[in-house]
Amino acid sequence: MAKDSIHPNKPFAAISARVFNGLALTALAYLALRVCWVASVLLRHLPEGPAPVLRFLLIAAIICFAPGLGLLRLWRVRLPSLTNKLLLVLTLSLSASALLVWQLYFFGLYTKPIALAMLLLLGGFGLYGLQPAIASFSLANGRNRWNAMPAAQRLSLLIGLLFLQGLFETTVGAPMSDWDALVSWDKWTVDMAARNGLGQYLMGGYPQWQPALHSLFYKVAGTSADVLPAEHLLLHGFNVVYVAILMLALWSLGRDLRLPWLLPATAYALHRGAFAFLANGYVDTPLAAFILATCAVIVAVKRGAMNWQGNTPAAVILFALLFFAVAFLKGNGLIWLPFLAVGLFLPPRRARRIALLSLGITALLVLPYFLHQHVYSQHPQLAETSPFLHAFSLQLTHARLFTANWAHLRDVTANFISACSLPIAPGLTLLAICALLILAGFLQRRLALFALAGTTTLGIWFFTASYDLRNALASLLILMLVCAASLTRAKAGRWLGGALLAILVLLAPGAQIRQTLARPFRAFSPPRAWLLPTHQRHMALRPWGDIRNLLYDTPWGQPATHLWASSGLYRLLAPRGAYAMNDNSFNNVQPGDLLVDESLRSIPEGFTPIATLHKTGAATQLFIYQPVFRPVQADIRQLPDTDTACIITITPAPSTLTSAPHSGIVAITLDSPAAGITLELAPDFARANPYAAYFSCARDHATLRLPFYAPESPDLPAPRFILRTANQPVRIRQAALYDF
Repeated sequence: MAKDSIHPNKPFAAISARVFNGLALTALAYLALRVCWVASVLLRHLPEGPAPVLRFLLIAAIICFAPGLGLLRLWRVRLPSLTNKLLLVLTLSLSASALLVWQLYFFGLYTKPIALAMLLLLGGFGLYGLQPAIASFSLANGRNRWNAMPAAQRLSLLIGLLFLQGLFETTVGAPMSDWDALVSWDKWTVDMAARNGLGQYLMGGYPQWQPALHSLFYKVAGTSADVLPAEHLLLHGFNVVYVAILMLALWSLGRDLRLPWLLPATAYALHRGAFAFLANGYVDTPLAAFILATCAVIVAVKRGAMNWQGNTPAAVILFALLFFAVAFLKGNGLIWLPFLAVGLFLPPRRARRIALLSLGITALLVLPYFLHQHVYSQHPQLAETSPFLHAFSLQLTHARLFTANWAHLRDVTANFISACSLPIAPGLTLLAICALLILAGFLQRRLALFALAGTTTLGIWFFTASYDLRNALASLLILMLVCAASLTRAKAGRWLGGALLAILVLLAPGAQIRQTLARPFRAFSPPRAWLLPTHQRHMALRPWGDIRNLLYDTPWGQPATHLWASSGLYRLLAPRGAYAMNDNSFNNVQPGDLLVDESLRSIPEGFTPIATLHKTGAATQLFIYQPVFRPVQADIRQLPDTDTACIITITPAPSTLTSAPHSGIVAITLDSPAAGITLELAPDFARANPYAAYFSCARDHATLRLPFYAPESPDLPAPRFILRTANQPVRIRQAALYDF
């Protein structure tokens, strides 16, 4: 072919490239405008006004970018890859911010003025680091980077950004409602914000990286004692930052390992168990994100993509910060440290010193906390005993929750396949193929350590923490990465990987991921919690919101010193809510305290059942601690037109009551226990009682109890109840009353 001849397909290819480039840029512009639109909607509709949102955004910008930008300029690190630079800025910033907060808290210096001063200094440090980035910024550089990016990478970038935007819109403004997010992690967060120091707080040795970081928002706002403040609703959306770090790490590893990063990311997100923990407030996704980010940085250093200019101290501090995040996000992160250190320890020789020094600094940062927890776990009498703390003794494993045998392995495997929405037989076939790909990874130098780390940590998980798959998310993600890298090693495998990715996206039953991708193309409206006034925001979490109304401002709830609950409900009962399932449970229990039993195996002595709750989900009983019932006079008459019910009227008696009570707990004791007999409010009294529909009587052997409440009215001179006897002969031994 002559030199100046034109291939007939070239003009078509050029036009196609221009069309695709135009569509891609249009999509990027749409996403940018979408972010601004969502922010404006949130600002306009918050009952507290825009100030909490603006304050939150400022703090988030500082802790996400400022320390990292400042450190990279201070260290004069050259990073040709924008992906690696953004990854380093985010991980360094978040980990450094969490470390500073934790040190202040550990040493009892975590006051609001000091927190504000810290943020001010970090902000100034960030502006120092931002100056070179602003000076070197140009549209031409951005255009050149975009044009240099292969079309497949541009498409994967757009899909990733679209997913992040959809996930953000799904979470922001909604309360965190999953168990440990509300019961544990956010509780430790608000506790940290409400205190100046760790003191003798025994937290079961659970690492506190995320609570330390998130507590800044509550600390500055002063809303740690509030029920579902704006900061809580915004933190739910903030969790998407960790998903972004996860994607950036996969992007970086995908480039270095020559694989389509979207393949393991999509497979991971399509698993219902993994997807559920992406941004729900648990620490498992942040842990997986920092493990992958550390791996990405190590690989980039090994291939020379980061120029340290011989600055060993900078490298030591960088990896110490990354190791600190991995070690202090969750206990199983400690298992990953040896593998990360070994990956860094391998040639060149200079990296070995960096690895050892980084590990040493990490140990100095985390060991004092674990020693603190060990001491107070061994001597619990020295620990704080307040029942309002989320306190537990130190436990290395939770092996009591399961038995690591073949039957358990079969159940775990079946549950994993089921969460992939696959039938068992095809699922087992797919697992067998994945096992072969992992074995192939062991034979490849670039993948051997990944395969070893993933399989070893997965084995440790099975024997120590396999009661929940979330404890193995990092291991599963690493192994998915190994499978993708083994599959796409050859050119034919890359085509097969691309085809598999298309099948996963288009055909797999991943309704959640498809809904997330479609979310930015639908109208955005804030969740109900965002629109409610602060004093009503608990009603966004139903039925817990209904139970709070039943307990908090009612005649039987107002006198209670503690409102005990065996679920995340206790968080909505602040500041009197107490968790009934921790080591400090029922310390300083007071007469009149209320207990909502949802999952307790046994009821503590002294608690008396007074009602069964309805319209609150599963059948739930309400208890009161050490009530003193006084006998009262009861007028008992047969209900007209029926032989199966009688009406009971509580009347004043000189020796007991001076007037008819309008609130209290009535107790009717029968001669003997009898099934089918119930006690309820009379219709006129029930209509005046705003909580009547939520209650039915509690049965305690031969005694029936029922709370009642009605506004004082001349039309209701005395409380009346209907005893339905179910055609049984009934004899009432005693009527008693507990009045508030």
